[in-house]
Formats: sequence, structure tokens, C-alpha cells
Amino acid sequence: MRLTRSKCHFIFLIAIFTIAVSFSIWALLVNVYGDDVSDNDSSTIAANHLKDGEYTIKVTLSGGSGRAHIESPAKIKVKDGKLTARIRWSSEYYQYIQIGDQKYNKRNKKGKSYMDIPVVLDQDINIQALTTAMSMPHLINYTIHFDSTSLKKIKKTRDKPSAHRALICGGSVILICMAGVCIYKSRKKSGYEN
Repeated sequence: MRLTRSKCHFIFLIAIFTIAVSFSIWALLVNVYGDDVSDNDSSTIAANHLKDGEYTIKVTLSGGSGRAHIESPAKIKVKDGKLTARIRWSSEYYQYIQIGDQKYNKRNKKGKSYMDIPVVLDQDINIQALTTAMSMPHLINYTIHFDSTSLKKIKKTRDKPSAHRALICGGSVILICMAGVCIYKSRKKSGYEN
């Protein structure tokens, strides 16, 4: 089939229109859902101005044999002025943390143990942790410390719908191309040709 000038112009216009529509849909989705954004704000936050929400904070662990450690930074949740930290151990054998007379049990059944405990910032907190890694359950004394100067707010961002974005853009391209073919055929039948 010989391509005439009018056919070339028509195909070119369809291609430009397809690209423009696809880009417009992509831009709309970026505007709605946001582009890549870091979870953590880079600025630190004053400890006495904490609003309800989730934060990260550096936490240190001392005591014991020195073989165990906890994940740092840890996540803390602020609710009505109360701070709760999720302590995640390097081992699956820790069953609970005890602070004074209060026990905070392991919250997961599989994987490395974690517990949620109340937080006091910038103070050494004496804890005991029960481990079953030895032949008998054993309480080990530790000290943990939360550094308020490292507080960072966790920004909640909605997941970007990458699959949806690709599906919509791809579907748009196919539909527009099909429409272009239909229009071209109808013009050809009606005798539009140079």
C-alpha cells in the first residue's frame, strides 16, 4: 500500500495525539498520587513539640553480653502526648521486656522479636529482657536510650499505582490507535485520498 502525503500527515497527527493524551494521563496521576518522596522528613523535630503521628528515633542498647542489639532508628508512635516505641531485636528468642513491674510481651510469632514499650526521651531506661536462647529462660539486664535530637517525622504517602498507570496509558494508546484506524478507513471509503 502506497503512503500518500495525506496518509503520512494523518498517521503523524495520530501519533502526536496519542503521546499527548498518554502524557496528560500520567501527569494527572502524578499530581493525584505524588511522585517519589522520601518517607522521612530530613529536618529534626523538637521533642517538646511532638504532634500525634509516627516518627523515627535513634536508640542505643547497652548491657548484657554485647551480642544482642536492637534496630535503630526505631519507630515511635505519638498519641495524646504518650510515646510508644517498637523495639525490634536481632534475635527471635526474646519473649518480653520488663520495665519495673510492667511486662511488654513479644508481639510476633515468627521472625525477630519485637515489643511495643513506653518511651522516655533522653534518659537511660533500665529494662530486663527474657530470652529463651539458652538452655533455660533467662532475664538479662539492659539499658536503652532514645536520642530526641534524631527525631524525624514519618510522612505518609499513598502508594503510587504504577500498574494502574501503565494499564491506563497503554490502554489509551491502544484505543486511540484503534480510533485512528477506524477514522482512516472511513475516510478511505468515502474517497478521501490525494
